Amino acid sequence: MDKKELKQDIKDNKTLSKELEKALKDEFEKVIDNPTDKNIKDYKEAEDALLALWIKDVYSNMVEGINENIQNGKSSAVEQLRKKGFKKVVDNSDIYTELANAKKQLIKADLEKIVANIKANTRRNIAEMRDAFILQKKKLASGFLNTFKKYGVTYFVDRRGAKWSLARYIDMATTTTMASVNRQAFFAKSVEWGNDLVKVYHIDISPECDLCKPFTGKVLSITGKTKGYMTVDEASQSGHLFSYNCDHDVHALELAPVKEENDNKIALTDKNIEYLKKNGFKNIKKKKYYEG
Repeated sequence: MDKKELKQDIKDNKTLSKELEKALKDEFEKVIDNPTDKNIKDYKEAEDALLALWIKDVYSNMVEGINENIQNGKSSAVEQLRKKGFKKVVDNSDIYTELANAKKQLIKADLEKIVANIKANTRRNIAEMRDAFILQKKKLASGFLNTFKKYGVTYFVDRRGAKWSLARYIDMATTTTMASVNRQAFFAKSVEWGNDLVKVYHIDISPECDLCKPFTGKVLSITGKTKGYMTVDEASQSGHLFSYNCDHDVHALELAPVKEENDNKIALTDKNIEYLKKNGFKNIKKKKYYEG
C-alpha cells in the first residue's frame, strides 16, 4: 500500500469533516444564544446544505481512494509474484468490480446514516433547548451544554453504541476502508497467480494492539488450502486483526520448496482464543498453527 497516498486520503477527509464541524458549531451557537423560530429555521437550512456538500465531497474522495487502492493492491501482488516466479493461472477480473461496488455502497450507506444521526441529534437538542428556556434553562445547563462543549453538534452514535466526533470517525473509516480494499485486491490477485500464503506486517500508522501482535511476521493461508496454516478468515475473527483502525496488512510470501521456520506458529492470547470460540472456531489449541 502507498502510505503517502493513504495519509493524504485521511488528511483530506478529516479536513473536510473538521471544517463541517466548525461551520455547524458556529451556526448552532446562534440558536443556543437565541432559540427563536427564525434562528432555528436558518440553522436547519444551513445544516441541510453543509451536510449535503460534505457527504458529496467525502464520498467522492473515498471512491477515488477505493479505486486507487484496488489498483495498488493488484499491482503490488503482481510485482511480488513475478519476482517469485509465479504465473497467472485463473482470471478473476470480475472480483475487483464487485469489491469496488460493495465498498462504495457501504461507504454511501455509512455516510447517509451519519448525516441522519447528526440531524436527529440536532433536532432533539433544539427541542430540549426550547423546553429548557421555558424552564429557566435548568435542563439546558445540566445536559445539552455539557455534550455540546465536548462534541459540538456533529457527534453521532455508531452501531456498537460508541459516541464519535465526526472527524475522528472519518479518519478511522478512511484508514480502514483503504487498507481493506488494498488487502482484498492483493488477496484476489495472489489467488489468481496460484499463491495462497501471505505474511502479516504492521504499517505503523497507529500503535499495535495486544490482540494483533501475535500475527506480526506470521504467515496465513488465504483460501485454507495450505494445511497447517491459520486462515485469513480465522485471523480476522481473532479480535481486531484487519478491522477498524488496524494497521496490519500483508505481503506475498514465497511458497515451497522452503518455508521459514515457525512462520505458521502463532502465540495466540487467551483473548484471541475467546474471540475465535465466540465466532465458531473450535479446538483452537489442537491446531497445528497454535503455539502456546
